[in-house]
Amino acid sequence: MSIVVHNRLNAGDAAGSAFAGHFTKNSYILKPSIRAFGPVMTYPLDKLCVQIFKYDRRIRYASVLDDTGRIIAGGMRKGISSLEPVSEDLRLMANLTIQIGTDKTWDRYFGNIQYTFVKREKVNMLTFNLGVNFMLISTEPDFDLHQVANLRETVMTIYNTGMIPERVR
Repeated sequence: MSIVVHNRLNAGDAAGSAFAGHFTKNSYILKPSIRAFGPVMTYPLDKLCVQIFKYDRRIRYASVLDDTGRIIAGGMRKGISSLEPVSEDLRLMANLTIQIGTDKTWDRYFGNIQYTFVKREKVNMLTFNLGVNFMLISTEPDFDLHQVANLRETVMTIYNTGMIPERVR
């Protein structure tokens, strides 16, 4: 049985590797700069994923996807095996990208998606809207729906401000 919950603002278990410890230009949040030099890179997205792993031991996977479904940061928690075979990675990302794209067609009526929560027998899948990008998180099945709002608040605080809430430190 699969439960899908969408939470909108008004008017994983994806395969990945442990963090390699390097950051690319695309793994940073680009914020507009007041200076004339253009955007400034302020918070590494890989570090955002690491902080999300610190949030709760039941988080299996944390990554940031661009609008095409390409993983630009993050991966699987070290020591945890993915539930799906590597051969299914591309199909899973394509499915998520299609779902997100389809859901966006309803934004003009219902507002922007805040998050999507899919509960399955073996894993929960969460997607958080980060504006241009999306964060994909998978958790153990005992991670409850009522905990998702706090997790989303943590993700958004780190993403928007670069500040790490006390609970995560």
